[in-house]
Amino acid sequence: MRLNVGAATDVGQLRTLNEDSYAVAADLVAVADGMGGHRAGEVASALALSTFQLAFSSRDEAAMVAAVDAANAAVFEHASSDLQLSGMGTTLCAAAVIGDGEIAAVNVGDSRIYLLRDGELRQISEDHSFVEALVREGRLTRAQAEVHPQKNVITRALGVEADVLVDAWTVPVQDGDRIVLCSDGLTNEVPEQTIEDALRQFNDPVEVCGRLITLANIGGGRDNITVVVADIAESTTSPEVLEPIGRPIERFEVAELPSGGVVETADQATVIAPTGLAPSAAPVSEPSETDAEVVDAPTKTAARPRRLTWRTIAMVLAVLALLGAALGATDWYYKHTYSVAANGPYVAIWQGPRDVTFLWFRPKVKNPDEDLLVADLPRAEQDRVRNGIDNLTSEEAGNILKQYRDATTTTTTTTTTTTTSSPSTTAAPESVAPESVASETVPPEATAPSG
Repeated sequence: MRLNVGAATDVGQLRTLNEDSYAVAADLVAVADGMGGHRAGEVASALALSTFQLAFSSRDEAAMVAAVDAANAAVFEHASSDLQLSGMGTTLCAAAVIGDGEIAAVNVGDSRIYLLRDGELRQISEDHSFVEALVREGRLTRAQAEVHPQKNVITRALGVEADVLVDAWTVPVQDGDRIVLCSDGLTNEVPEQTIEDALRQFNDPVEVCGRLITLANIGGGRDNITVVVADIAESTTSPEVLEPIGRPIERFEVAELPSGGVVETADQATVIAPTGLAPSAAPVSEPSETDAEVVDAPTKTAARPRRLTWRTIAMVLAVLALLGAALGATDWYYKHTYSVAANGPYVAIWQGPRDVTFLWFRPKVKNPDEDLLVADLPRAEQDRVRNGIDNLTSEEAGNILKQYRDATTTTTTTTTTTTTSSPSTTAAPESVAPESVASETVPPEATAPSG
């Protein structure tokens, strides 16, 4: 089985730079739509495809996924090392012959893969875009999605994160099938029915690519336009790769690896960088309103599990360190924060914030055997204790409790006099000589006889 391939790319009617790239080979075709503004988009798309075709070592689905992972790592690390390229990314869709009657396909982003069989066009990739997710959920109709203001917002792209989810699948094909890969510069301007009509009208893949580019420019040409058409043909002879068409371009035949090394791409896929400039020499362009923007999808799309990388491990360790520091700070705060407050009817010293419970951290009473009643305090102090006297040190809390105890003791203690009885010894009274009193006898008055 062989591929007869035609390809074309065009800057469109509004752009000054072409940020799309494509790759064509004997058994491999791919399209990438770069984003990021300035020169970042074209760097991302060209670097992604160059790395992808170098990493695609064996012809099977798993190898294609691994090649996409390598492309993602290359773009992500390149963006991380150059502030001017920070945030750059790219879509990528690709198809490759992996056996007799089979092709493998991969997709990240909103560039599309179509299959034309028996004159009927069918999209076999799934757009990773915000509006497409809403359509799949039934929250938007297809017609509403076509005019939605956020139709250029995508939910997956290469180079934006250290890991990327890749859609990968195998497609049975037969002689006469036609595989179409394109950037959204075509599908945003040309209805699918018109694309199908053009694919049926032109047998030559180069001619049909030229026709589709023209239709997209007639439709507005608001974005870069890239189309690759690969016809499936049963043959034992060498595959024929037809010359791409479009505006004058130069071939970008050197791929920059993530490590910074350079490897020639002889006998590999030819990657077309539409501007013909090496990444470091590309001119500067301003972002356009048609530039894609990457956001999280409204719902999670099922895909293969992410790989565990050193970046993931480092991130997990950093999170654990932060969590440990937070728990340590919380433990210190609970152990060194005191308050004087009521514990039922009693005055108590509390350790830890009384009104806050966090995980296993709970306030506790430090003097559970205290017998000082709140009711014994002066009225003003009763209110303070019931409200709680917070943010104290252990020493301050102890001093306050001591003051309360001393004041209560002074107020409530009564003085009691105790008389101790001792046995009495009675001494014999001394003999006191009676004082001699001279009594003068007065004779009675003589009474003269009457007479």
